[in-house]
Amino acid sequence: MGPPPPELSERFEGVHVRADNQGVLDRSELAITAVRRQDHREALAGLKVNDDKTVVNLMAGVVTDDLRRTLATGAPIVRAIPLPAVRERRSVTVTCPSHPVVDSLFEQLGGALPVADESSFNIFSALTGTLTAHYAYLAALTSWTTGHAPKATTSASEPPGSIRPTPQPSRRPWTASSPIWSKSVRLGHASGRERRLRRRRTARLTRSMTHSPALPAPAPIDPDSHTPHSHAPRCRVIFQHDQRAVP
Repeated sequence: MGPPPPELSERFEGVHVRADNQGVLDRSELAITAVRRQDHREALAGLKVNDDKTVVNLMAGVVTDDLRRTLATGAPIVRAIPLPAVRERRSVTVTCPSHPVVDSLFEQLGGALPVADESSFNIFSALTGTLTAHYAYLAALTSWTTGHAPKATTSASEPPGSIRPTPQPSRRPWTASSPIWSKSVRLGHASGRERRLRRRRTARLTRSMTHSPALPAPAPIDPDSHTPHSHAPRCRVIFQHDQRAVP
C-alpha cells in the first residue's frame, strides 16, 4: 500500500485540525453535526455550544428540540437534507427553518429550499430517504451485469479487450417516393378532390425537379452518412415552389 493521503490541512490553507470537537466549536461560527442518529448523543455529550453559534443538523430523524436538549444551547439550529449531488454543487438542499447564513452556504452548493416547519421538512426527508434503496438497486444491477456480460471477441489483428462492433444494415438512398416525401405533402385534412389535386401538383413538381436544368436531380446519398435530417432541405423545396401543396 502507498503512503496515506495528506491531511486536509496540508492541502488547503484555510483548513485547521483541532484536538477534539470542543476545540472545533470554539473556533467555528457555524457547526455541522453529521453523525448517525444512534450515535449522536455519545458524540455530542459534554459539548458546550455558545448561543452566538449556528448549528446545522444533517442527522436524519433527530428533531430540533431533541438536539437542543442534547447540546443544552439556545443557538439557532437548522435542519438540512443535502443529497449526494451536493459534492458536485448540483443539489438543491431543503432547510428548516430558513436562516441567511445556512441558506447562503447551500446556495453555493446547488441551491437552498427553505421550508417553514418540521412537518413539511419530514415530507422531504421521507422522499429523499428512498435514494438509499435506489442506489442499492443500481449497485445490484451493475453487479449482475458484470457477472453475466459476454466476453469481448478479439482476433490476432485486434488489441486485447477490444469489442467488435455489430454491423449496421445499410439504408436505402432517398428517392422521391420515400415515406418522408409522402408525409410532407399529406399534412392536414382535405377532401378527395383536394388530395388528387395535390398528387398531380406534386407529380409535376417532382418531374420539374428531376429534369429541369435549374434544379438538377439530387445526387445519390452515401448510406454511411445518411441521416433522417438530410430529408429536411428537400422537403422544404415543396413549400418554396408551390405554396398550395400544403393548405
